[in-house]
Amino acid sequence: MVLTSPLVRTAQTAGILHRQARWPSPRNCPLLAPAPGNDPQRLLAWLSRESRGRADNPLVVLVGHQPDLGQLLACCLTGSAASETFDLKKMGAALLHFPRRVRAGRATLLWLATPKMLRALR
Repeated sequence: MVLTSPLVRTAQTAGILHRQARWPSPRNCPLLAPAPGNDPQRLLAWLSRESRGRADNPLVVLVGHQPDLGQLLACCLTGSAASETFDLKKMGAALLHFPRRVRAGRATLLWLATPKMLRALR
């Protein structure tokens, strides 16, 4: 799955992955929209429901905004949003692998793409 916030710039970044790297079509995910007090656990619960029955090892690309995306990545990898966040550049992307099902602290970061890397795909 390629998930993007509803804002235009993130949809453009996800579109690069779709067109140039042949990833699935991006899906709009309102839970990735920048908002004060975003709860990473809420998005993980949604991801878990959405990924059921799709694959034994869901792959998810998230394209969003700081600091929410960094906190979400920390939650996916460590199980806690209170841990250090990832400092992502604008228009960056991350690929996570969840063995069997989506749960906090169970993801593996497969890659983190900078805007420069994504522009090189054009």
